[in-house]
Amino acid sequence: MVLVAIVFGMAWAAVPGVLQAWRGSHIVITTIMFNFIASALLIYLLVNVIKEPGNMTPESRAFGPAAQLPGLHEMFGWVGLDWPHTPLNFSVLLAVAAAGGVYLLLWRSQPGYALRTVGHAPDAAHYAGIRPQVQIVRAMALSGGLAALVGINEIAGVHNA
Repeated sequence: MVLVAIVFGMAWAAVPGVLQAWRGSHIVITTIMFNFIASALLIYLLVNVIKEPGNMTPESRAFGPAAQLPGLHEMFGWVGLDWPHTPLNFSVLLAVAAAGGVYLLLWRSQPGYALRTVGHAPDAAHYAGIRPQVQIVRAMALSGGLAALVGINEIAGVHNA
């Protein structure tokens, strides 16, 4: 579920990135418009597809235990440690891993160097052989994937803890 959310988030965010990179659309305006598209899509899915049968309220079915992120109290319990029951769950470890991955990507890799170069000076980056359009789409896709992790925390972590 986490991987599917990341891939879908990357694809969803890449579209405004493509619109900005190759059409010159303003990223803030296109992402705000995408919020309305997402809202309409979510309403359709809630009312027609994922609503619990027999329930009149437009809410999705509850996730089964296998689709819930384990709480830290459960994870510490697996190794014999006592931890109070809180909404803190496995997503905190995902967040730490994502932060470390973003750091390594931005500061310790060639794609990160290209991304930072385009962010500081797009014309100089283009002169150096870096395609700014590709970097814009990569940055948007990465941000969409990271935003999906926040959604996973809310849906499969906090509300099922």
